[in-house]
Amino acid sequence: MKLNHSTGAIAFLLATPLVTSLTVGIAPSSAAIIAGSATAVIIDKFSHQPTEIGTFTNTDTQTIANSGSVISEAAADAVFISNCRQLLAANLSQSGVIGSGNNYSGLAQSQAAVIGDFDIDAEDTFSFNFPTVLHLLTSVDNRQAERGSARGSISFWLINTVTNIL
Repeated sequence: MKLNHSTGAIAFLLATPLVTSLTVGIAPSSAAIIAGSATAVIIDKFSHQPTEIGTFTNTDTQTIANSGSVISEAAADAVFISNCRQLLAANLSQSGVIGSGNNYSGLAQSQAAVIGDFDIDAEDTFSFNFPTVLHLLTSVDNRQAERGSARGSISFWLINTVTNIL
């Protein structure tokens, strides 16, 4: 992506590409449900060096099994490497729920973000690459009696910190 910057002296890159979550509902009949989501983002080939970098990850899982079993798993990783000639920012988020029986629910959520501050002169072009992938999976034995859902999103923000324009 190339961005011509002409309204201020500083640009801010915020990539929050990974918010994945999934839920498995209470199943009235004995059955198995699988739901999962996975997201990966790589940002490289930056035209400028960052002045500051940061990462953020968060995971959350919940399970309730009255008459069955459920496993909820979530993982999130983020890295921003800036101590070499080629910069690399990447993150990975995976969430999954597997349940069986007849009275259970599960939730798994994961989020990962990379953040970079860049000083960009007016009229400079700021460029980088950002390949992404998002996988979602659900499987239920009985669609009338069971619920399973998987959600995922990839968000990418560029903010001019002089004008606060997104």
